Amino acid sequence: MSLIDLIKHPLNPELISEAAIQLGESESNVSKALGSLFPAVLGVFAQNSKQDDVINALLKTSSLDFSENLLEKANNSTEIQNIISKILGEKSEHILSHVSEYANINKSSAENLLKVATAATLEGIKKCAHENGLDDQGILSKLAENRCLIPALLPAGMSLEHLGLENLLEKNTETPVETSAPITHKTKEEVKILNQENSEKSSFWKWLLPLLILGIVAWFLWNQLAQKEVLKTKTATENVTLIPEPIPADSLSDAQKKIEFKGNSLQVVSDGLEDRMITFLKADNYKNAKDDDALKSTWYEFDQVTFASGKSDQLTSGTEQIANLIKILKAYPDVKIKIGAYTDKSGTETENLALSQARADFIKNELTKAGLEKQIVNAEGYGSKFATLPATATDEERAIDRKIALRFAK
Repeated sequence: MSLIDLIKHPLNPELISEAAIQLGESESNVSKALGSLFPAVLGVFAQNSKQDDVINALLKTSSLDFSENLLEKANNSTEIQNIISKILGEKSEHILSHVSEYANINKSSAENLLKVATAATLEGIKKCAHENGLDDQGILSKLAENRCLIPALLPAGMSLEHLGLENLLEKNTETPVETSAPITHKTKEEVKILNQENSEKSSFWKWLLPLLILGIVAWFLWNQLAQKEVLKTKTATENVTLIPEPIPADSLSDAQKKIEFKGNSLQVVSDGLEDRMITFLKADNYKNAKDDDALKSTWYEFDQVTFASGKSDQLTSGTEQIANLIKILKAYPDVKIKIGAYTDKSGTETENLALSQARADFIKNELTKAGLEKQIVNAEGYGSKFATLPATATDEERAIDRKIALRFAK
């Protein structure tokens, strides 16, 4: 997993739901706050001036494990509060003020969530270092590599400037002293030798030497221009490779984009369910599919729909995504879909099958209410049939197996 994925992994819907209950805030607002706070913390950690403080913070928390009970441990840890004071300093007040206003939560709630984001960031860095065998310098290099990805992590309406990180992407222009001193000394010696040789040369060399120097200068300038072009090309290539991977379904700060289709427009998650469906349909891939066999291998996960634990008729998020799906299907009345629901391996298989079927039926009923029943071929619950993790895995790890998805059908 990447450093950013390791940080975001514990900031899942279950933690958000738990935090919302404890803080008396809505889940959507808690999600917006955490989606702004963890990039802010990562951004401050990645700044050149904070390198020593970050390494010291990792040493101080090396014996602490935030991989479980993150919410409780982060808010009860004096080390986390000390790290926030040391590394974020006065910037923390600026961040808290803007995030609490942006997410419409109390400042005290934002303070608690800042501790959670800081603990998650430290835990993610420690895991990344462990998995990749990084020493202190390797950790700092990894942080520097991720600096340019931070703007893409921020939710719509939040920017580096709002968080006081407008200088985050500026390059470090300091030049090590060691590299300049020897060059200066060598140049002086060469000039001295050159002057001595010039005084001993014949008149022939007195006019030939300037020509040779001009030739060298011309070659040097041409070479420098060529290097700039190579550097420019290299930089462009590097920028392309640094574009972040599609953000996972449980992301807190999904990149937003506007998609247009059949006279409609939606503001959706980039590479999310709606974006992928519209891309597929606009390319006429559905129209050109010969039969159902050509469609059944590609599923589109509801990346915003979450059910309350153990419930099949109570959503904690996702009503907007269902509304978007209705809008898409109405724009493409000839398109048919199949709905699938999945659980993890906890509980009995009988219970899992019943729960997943009920959740699939819930989505089907919502679409049926909108008059789309003829476009739904089937809604099926698969229980834990396709679950990849054992029941002994942590609840956070098993979250990947709990999902609702759909595919195109004919």
